[in-house]
Amino acid sequence: MAKGIWSRLVCLAALLVCAVGLSIRLVSPLNNGVGRLEVYYNGSWGTVCDDDFGQLDAIVACRQLGRYDTGMTPKWISSFGFGSGKIWLDNLNCNGTESSLKRCSHNGWGTHNCGHHEDVGILCDENEVTVKLTPGHTKGLLQVYHSGRWGTVCDDGFGQVEASVVCRALGYQAGKVIDTNSSIPMWLDDVQCTMLNTDLKDCKHRQWGEDNCDPSEAVGVECFSFAEESTATRLVSTTNTPGEGVLELYYDGQWGRVCSTGFGVEEATVACRMLGHNTIGASYIAYTKTSTPPVILDKVQCLGTELSFNECLHYPWVNVNCSSSTVAGIRCPSAYSQIRLNSTIRGRGRVEVLHNNVWGTVCRGSSFSSQEAQVVCKMANLPWTSAYVTTSYGPGEGLVWMSNVNCAGTETSLDECSHTRWGTVTGCSHSSDVGVVCLGATLQIHLEPTGSVLNVPLGQVISVVCVVDYSNSPVTSFRWTHNGRSYNGQTLSKTVTSKSDSGSLECSAGNVLASTQINVLYPPVVHLEPGNDTLDASVGEDLRVDCVVDDANPSVHTFRWSHNGQTSTGSTFLKRNITHSDQGKLTCTADNGHMMTPGRAVAHVNVRLQVPPLIGSEDTMSKNQLIAIVTGSVGIVTIIILIAVIIHLKRSLHAAKLEDKPNERSDRTEQARRADEISASNQQIYETMELSSGGAENTYCHFQMTPVRDDDPDQTYDNPGFAEEENLKETSGKEREMRKAEGQAYDDEPVYQNTSGSNQVAM
Repeated sequence: MAKGIWSRLVCLAALLVCAVGLSIRLVSPLNNGVGRLEVYYNGSWGTVCDDDFGQLDAIVACRQLGRYDTGMTPKWISSFGFGSGKIWLDNLNCNGTESSLKRCSHNGWGTHNCGHHEDVGILCDENEVTVKLTPGHTKGLLQVYHSGRWGTVCDDGFGQVEASVVCRALGYQAGKVIDTNSSIPMWLDDVQCTMLNTDLKDCKHRQWGEDNCDPSEAVGVECFSFAEESTATRLVSTTNTPGEGVLELYYDGQWGRVCSTGFGVEEATVACRMLGHNTIGASYIAYTKTSTPPVILDKVQCLGTELSFNECLHYPWVNVNCSSSTVAGIRCPSAYSQIRLNSTIRGRGRVEVLHNNVWGTVCRGSSFSSQEAQVVCKMANLPWTSAYVTTSYGPGEGLVWMSNVNCAGTETSLDECSHTRWGTVTGCSHSSDVGVVCLGATLQIHLEPTGSVLNVPLGQVISVVCVVDYSNSPVTSFRWTHNGRSYNGQTLSKTVTSKSDSGSLECSAGNVLASTQINVLYPPVVHLEPGNDTLDASVGEDLRVDCVVDDANPSVHTFRWSHNGQTSTGSTFLKRNITHSDQGKLTCTADNGHMMTPGRAVAHVNVRLQVPPLIGSEDTMSKNQLIAIVTGSVGIVTIIILIAVIIHLKRSLHAAKLEDKPNERSDRTEQARRADEISASNQQIYETMELSSGGAENTYCHFQMTPVRDDDPDQTYDNPGFAEEENLKETSGKEREMRKAEGQAYDDEPVYQNTSGSNQVAM
């Protein structure tokens, strides 16, 4: 029995593994339940082609994601967004009842005739999305949901940032404004968003329903995503000035330039970071556009904190309609364009700074010390572990630009330190020009973004730059190590596909190392306890259900329950004295923040009428006792019947033996017959006692029988019947003696032989 149960459990476990063995996800900037459908197979994430993909396939995907209920109408979105890597599934064909996409038919893993522009997206529940584009999900009239109805948005002040906020909420990377009109009532006007907004309703706008717009001003939006990302950056300079030139990006096998429309200081800062230069003081320069190389990027908008343009807003790559006559160029802070140590020996010399395109010196005064010298070494991008001040490099020429410089030592530029106004150097002359000597390490690097731990949501791209702080010579080789795998290049950019991507990330340049720790954030996995899909309860009982978190990073901080239109919070759902109306779906969602999809667990509450048991615990005990009594009585009766049968059989056997003997006792006296009857009676008593011992057929009761001797008048018998029998024997013996003397034959009576431990009867 146990073996059979275990075999069934093993089979059930195998079925469960088959059912849940395929991992899927929705990829979108906000993780809000709509996005590009991706599957995990053979160690990597890949996309699903939209060929033959329909609502039944979307139902199965949403069910596997735990986001489908009966009556919902999931949508599929053709050409949703550009993924990367493998296209794992094509011509998917589900019947809508499967528990996993793995159980649906398809061309075979990795077999397809699609491009990433055909990657399919899905939307499980339209009620979770408060913005939409009609008639299509990708492009159309913008509508927002508020107070129970849909309305449009006026195009006053509505631009690329606002369009991108809409598109990110719909699962895309960015968007742009298109012309449209509508007679639908207008909900919003004068919308102003920042790139930090994630929902259009959170942007600044007029009161809901208040506008001064015509129906022709209803705004439309077109959304898009990008198949690949830029992998390299360079500056092309005609003046040989380090850190300055025309910006070029490498994308899809070619170098191209960036349209200057919208390009400014924030974008220049990100570009300098991509190049590994210092970012403080980055600036924008416009260069005349030429026919070659082509412009491959337009409408770039950054906050200035991004690691690369891949994280900024922009229009799709390559086919760019740049209306500007200029392309973007940048000027990054450089050792040779802002500060220099004037001498014949590298790493030491008179300090000279460039201001308003004029070189000048720095007055030592009383405040310039080793702390200021350290800042000079950093600013000059020179290696150092220690720095000191000297005047041995002689007086300079021209202007004395700075005096009374006072630094803490942590600054990266003298501009950040306090000093007198540029050119205001009362009491200073070139005889006080300061010199600095930078000593120590030949190379120093750090990682950006900075910090000992980088938190990255599962499924998102992490991009880390290995920045050279100081070096004697140009650094061209960078090597990354992440969880035992190696990568090359100054920038490491990869998609976090697994929880196991948590771990140490290390960059090495030369013999110098810089490292950080990657912490992968992932949404909660939860279940309900009791753990059944159906929770049975009776009317009048209390229903208590716990929402248990199996895994999450970070830990869950918000639980929300939904039951028949009512909501509550806390990890435990408690409903007292339930009624039949409490029957229905019970849902727990667990949220750990970071804009990740909450964990979700669902069960159905089944309320039964309460029927009292027919037999309580006391009745059950009485019933068990009754059964025991009846069973014992039947056993006793059976034993009695068996004893009676055995006695009857022995009597019949004894009678038959007596009939076989010669009839030689016909002339017995009445006293002798009486003695025989008494003897037979005693024999029956003996047999009865023999049977009463309760053992096997040949088991006898053991007792000692000793006849009374004449010389022992005090001797007694254990059995009173034996004394009477002995008296009869004595009388019979006398009669036999008398008859023997008369020559008459007489059969001997049975002789009892009694020994300790056994009783035998000899006939």
